[in-house]
Amino acid sequence: MESIRIFLASSSELLQDRKEFREFLSVKNDRLNKKGVYLELIQWENFLDTVSQTRLQDDYNKELKKAQIVICLFFTKAGDYTQEEFDTALAHFKETGSPLIYTYFKSGAPDPDPNDQLALDLISFKERLAEIGHFYTVYNNIDDLKYQFGNQLDRLEDKGLFTLQQEIKKESIEAVTSYFKINNTARVKGSNNVIIQGVTDTSITLNVNGQSQEIEKKLDVLLAFMEEVFAKSVQSSNNNYNIGNINNANFGYLVDQAGHSKSLPSELAENLVGEGNSWIQSLRQELQDKQKISVSNKPWNIFQNYGWLVETYLQKMGTVAGQQKNLRRLSFMTEAWQSSLRYLCYIQIAQILQMENKPKLGIISDFIQMEGTQYLHFDYASLLLTATDAIGENGFLKEIGSFIEELTDTESALYGTMLYLEDQRRKLMANEIAEDENLPKLLDEYLTALVNWLRKISFLCKYRMVSMKEINLNYCLGTSKNFVHLYGELHGLYNEGGFGDEDYNAKSIEDSFTYNKSILLFRGSDVSSGMDKIREPHSYLSLSPLVIDQSVYSEKLAQTPEIFYYTGYEKGKRQYNYVQYKNELTFGDKGEIVSNKSLKVMAQNTDQHRFNELFEQLEDIFKPLKIKEA
Repeated sequence: MESIRIFLASSSELLQDRKEFREFLSVKNDRLNKKGVYLELIQWENFLDTVSQTRLQDDYNKELKKAQIVICLFFTKAGDYTQEEFDTALAHFKETGSPLIYTYFKSGAPDPDPNDQLALDLISFKERLAEIGHFYTVYNNIDDLKYQFGNQLDRLEDKGLFTLQQEIKKESIEAVTSYFKINNTARVKGSNNVIIQGVTDTSITLNVNGQSQEIEKKLDVLLAFMEEVFAKSVQSSNNNYNIGNINNANFGYLVDQAGHSKSLPSELAENLVGEGNSWIQSLRQELQDKQKISVSNKPWNIFQNYGWLVETYLQKMGTVAGQQKNLRRLSFMTEAWQSSLRYLCYIQIAQILQMENKPKLGIISDFIQMEGTQYLHFDYASLLLTATDAIGENGFLKEIGSFIEELTDTESALYGTMLYLEDQRRKLMANEIAEDENLPKLLDEYLTALVNWLRKISFLCKYRMVSMKEINLNYCLGTSKNFVHLYGELHGLYNEGGFGDEDYNAKSIEDSFTYNKSILLFRGSDVSSGMDKIREPHSYLSLSPLVIDQSVYSEKLAQTPEIFYYTGYEKGKRQYNYVQYKNELTFGDKGEIVSNKSLKVMAQNTDQHRFNELFEQLEDIFKPLKIKEA
C-alpha cells in the first residue's frame, strides 16, 4: 500500500475548519484505502502558536520534510514564524520536488487593522505568494475547501504521486527559483528566517530556512553572513533584530538571549518577596543606605523618587484593585518595569537630540518612526544600549553607564532579571498567562524581579522632573531682569479631588531662564535649589519633545500638569503620537481601556492650535534622526 503523509497546519483561529477538514480526509481515506493508497495525516495542533514559541523548530522541519503534502490554512494573520515555516517547505520542494504545498486563504476576513502587525504581515505574505500563483487559493467556507482539495486528490489519484510531483515541479520551478533569488539558504524578502538557535563562548548556531550553520561569535562575522544570505533581520529568543540595529553596544546582549534561561534567576527565586509591604520597605532601604537620601515609611513618599513615569504604576499596585491576585496586578508590574526602561531611554535620546552632529543609527530612526502600537513592543533595551554607547562617558546621568555595564554582563542576575521581566510581559500581551492556581506564584516571582530592577535604578532619586509651563519677564527700568518661572514638580501625586493654585509654583531667577513649555530633569532632590543653578549649562536636561505637558498647549486653562510621552510617527498622516503617562496596558481579549488617553500632533491641529507650533518643532528636531546611515 502506498502511504502519503499529509501535514495539516493552521493558526488556532481556524480550529473548527481544521477539525472538519480532518474528518473530510478520514472519509476520503476510507475510499482510497481500497485502491492501495493510505493518507497518513500528521497533526500539529496550534503549530503557529505553540511550536514557534517553544522553538521546537528542528522537530517541525523534520516533519515537514517527511511529508509528501503540506496544507496551510490562513485567515487573518501570517506572522514571521508562519512565513519562515512556509519557506522551509518551499525550499525543500525546490530541492526535491516534495512536499506538494497547498496554501488556502479563507475569505471574509475583516479589513486589516493598520495597527495590527500580524494583519499587515498577511498582506505582505499574500503579495509574495502571488509571485507563485499555483500556491495561492481562496476558499469561502469549509465545504468550498473540501471541494477544492477534493479536486486535487482526484488529480493525485489519476496521475499518482510521483508523476504529479514532477508535473508541478516543472510548472513551478521557475517561479520558485525567482522567489528565492538564490539557493535555498537565501532569505526570502519579507520573512525572518535567520534564527539564533544556540550560543557558546566562541560560536553561534544559526538556523537558515531549516538548515543549521555555525559561525564565529563575532559581530562582523554575523553581519557578513546575514548579508551573504540576504537576511535583513535575525531572531534571538522571541525578538527580531534588524541588521542595521545590531552593533557593538547590543551584540552580546541580543545574541546571548538565545542560550539564556527566561526563568527568574535562581538567587532571586530562592528568596521571593512575600505578602504585605515588605517590598516597599526594601526600596526604602535601598534609597536610604545606597543613595543616602532621607525618606519616610509612607509608600507615596518612597515611590515618588522614581518620577511620574514610574511611580504611577507603583501606586496602582497599592490600590485595592492592584492587590488582587489577578492579571491586572501583573499588568501594573509589567508597566512599572517598562516605563522605567522607557524613561532611561528618553534620558539618553534627549542628549542625542542636543548633539551638533547627531549619529544616524538604525534603531533610533526606528524609534522615532514607530507606528500604531509598535511602541508597546519596541526593543527599548537595545535602544538604551545603543544610545548610551553613542553618548559616551559624559552623559547627564553617569549612573546609567554603571547600570549598563552590569546589565550587559550575561552572567549577572540583572541580565537574567531583564529577560524574565520582558518575557512575562510578552506572554501577558499575547494572552498566554491564565488566571489559575499558578498565577499567585508568578505574581510573587514577578514582584521579586521588579524589586531587584527598581533597586538597581534607585539612582533616579537624585534627579527631579519638572514641567516648565511658562516664563515671564519681570523688569522695571533701573532694576535687574528677573525671569519668573511657573513650574510643576513631576513627582508625588496632585490632589485627585480638584486642581489648586499650588500645582504650579513660581520662582524668580535673576538674569537667567530655562526652556519654556518643556519637561526638564534637574540634578538633586530639591527642585527649587536645582533651578538656582540654571546658569550652569549641564545642571539640567530637557526631555522635550519626548515628554510633554499637555496642559501648556491646551486651549483651556489647566492648573495641573498632564504628562504624555512620545510613541512614534505616522508617516502617511504626518502625525506624531503621544500617550498619557498613566495609561494601563491592554491585554487579553478585554478590548481597549476607556480611560486611556492619547494625543495626535499634526501639521494642522483644528482643535488645539498650539500643537501647530509643536509640530514644526518636532519636524526640525527629529528630521536628522529619521535617516539611517547607509
